[in-house]
Amino acid sequence: MTVKNKETIKKLIEKKLLGEKKYLVADYTARKLAEETGINQRYLSEVLRQEFNANYASLVNGYRVKEAIKLLSDSHFRDLSIEDIGDKVGFAYRQTFYAAFVRFTGTTPRAFRLQQEQMGGTETVNRNRIRIKGNTEYE
Repeated sequence: MTVKNKETIKKLIEKKLLGEKKYLVADYTARKLAEETGINQRYLSEVLRQEFNANYASLVNGYRVKEAIKLLSDSHFRDLSIEDIGDKVGFAYRQTFYAAFVRFTGTTPRAFRLQQEQMGGTETVNRNRIRIKGNTEYE
């Protein structure tokens, strides 16, 4: 696969996941992404690994956690339960949401929300950039 092909595939992935916000759909899989973009699944996995330093689940969960941070930081969503926020950002299971949130932020969603409330909504995590293992940053 050429560098140009990788760049093209990366742009297709970003357009579908970020532009169309497909990461918010709980049952949106790598297979569906490959089908909708016309990318061979093997190439898709290779580009995710090389260009994003992540597998599909890590990439999507990073975007979901970033969205959850926005909602947990916003007083307009204070009435939503933690589980409702997890559902709203695409996590099908509470356990998966908590595990991903802790992995990306180092704290639980509940503890994060409490911190936000105590600090008057001042964020303790830079919600514009989330760094994960492999030094991938999600904007």
